[in-house]
Amino acid sequence: YEGFSQSPDLVIDGRGMKGIKLARDKKSVAIGSGSSLGSVYDALASSHLAVPAGSCFPVGVAGHSLGGGFGLLGRPFGLACDSILSMEVVDASGKILIASEQENPELFWALRGGGNGSFGVVTNFNFRTSSVTMVAKFAITWTKPVTQAVKIVQAWQQWLENLPSSITGTLHLTKAKGGLIQVHMAGLSVQSESSLKVELKRLQSLAGTASVLSTKTMTFHQAATIFDGGEPNPDSVLMKAKSDYVTEAMTEQGILTLLDGLVKAPGEIAVLCDTYGGAINKVAADATAFVHRANTKYVMQYYMQWDSAGATNANIAMMRTLYTSMRPFVSGGCYVNYCDLDLGDGYAKAYWGDNLARLMKIKAEVDPKNMFKHAQSVPLS
Repeated sequence: YEGFSQSPDLVIDGRGMKGIKLARDKKSVAIGSGSSLGSVYDALASSHLAVPAGSCFPVGVAGHSLGGGFGLLGRPFGLACDSILSMEVVDASGKILIASEQENPELFWALRGGGNGSFGVVTNFNFRTSSVTMVAKFAITWTKPVTQAVKIVQAWQQWLENLPSSITGTLHLTKAKGGLIQVHMAGLSVQSESSLKVELKRLQSLAGTASVLSTKTMTFHQAATIFDGGEPNPDSVLMKAKSDYVTEAMTEQGILTLLDGLVKAPGEIAVLCDTYGGAINKVAADATAFVHRANTKYVMQYYMQWDSAGATNANIAMMRTLYTSMRPFVSGGCYVNYCDLDLGDGYAKAYWGDNLARLMKIKAEVDPKNMFKHAQSVPLS
């Protein structure tokens, strides 16, 4: 997101380390740190197993899971970092360490949510597997004027309060033609399609009848392939993203400010709200370095991409304007995997909150000369 892996200093390319080996009892899988999420899903598909992780196939397992790792199995099974059993790590002195609950437990704690490029080079992961035979995929859409769309987002927040942990989804907010807002939610349930339909009916009883509604039962691998889009991503695009955590249901004024901002922005900004709760929030905020648990309702990602380099400054300014307008309505926390240089000196507190002091202490112990660093790595002091 911010090109931290491009640097005038030494950059280590780990993409050659991509072996994936399922344990004999199938309860865990060893994954080389150069593997992509898509390659892991492919390797586990025939065993009807998965690691709960993100939906973009080209994303690296290491980067994704070290920063937390939200995905469409998050509410039933937790974040990607919650399934890590152990890691092989090369430290700043060149020593090969094992990090687990038993060995180097402080380093193990820090690596699960502390982000990349701060503590060492992870060369191999051992993940607990989750059994996922079939899932029910869903999509539901409303296209309404801003005032009505505000009511739908309020209803969605109310619906989340009692949502079974079997269901994970993302709410997409974008502007449509004629000053309308499209409110679209898509996701997965690990329970039956019939029980999913009951929940979608409950959502519509709160939000009003949707214009589009679809559900379908399929394998997790089939669903994951659809959410990936089925096309290889280009090597790079011109884009900007920012994030916010919502820990109390957003007020009507907050939602209105957001949707009004989307409609009035000259360009196309998408806001994606990933649902937390369930297994993600059952883990204590200080049990791993990933702090955004407890009462976290969802994470918002503000996202833009464009084709012409000449549009860059105007688009980034547009994104910053919307983001600034939302400051009174959000928690101040941000997601390290949606890294954002605009955060300035406040990045560490925004990413790690109350876990920052412990992360800095571990950093000073394992990498006292700050060999592993980038513009937003864990600071020494």
